[in-house]
Amino acid sequence: MNLYIINFDVNKFNIKPNDLKFLEKASGYMKKLPPNVKIEVGGHTDSDGNDAANQKLSENRANAVRQALLGFGVRAEMLEMRGYGES
Repeated sequence: MNLYIINFDVNKFNIKPNDLKFLEKASGYMKKLPPNVKIEVGGHTDSDGNDAANQKLSENRANAVRQALLGFGVRAEMLEMRGYGES
């Protein structure tokens, strides 16, 4: 999954339909993993805007992906969310 990148619209964190299809398919594989596996869902932004806004946006993006995966039945304890801002 770390080869798949979800590109968001500028200053947005809504997931596009094609990306949701990928996440749904990926969730099928994730649900088969052992219960002790941890997966990081990381969000990033570009360098536009100030650091605080970019940090919050990256967190919102990571959380949007996490919420979608939870909606597809992935265990919450498997997912670790982190926003990286523009870094």
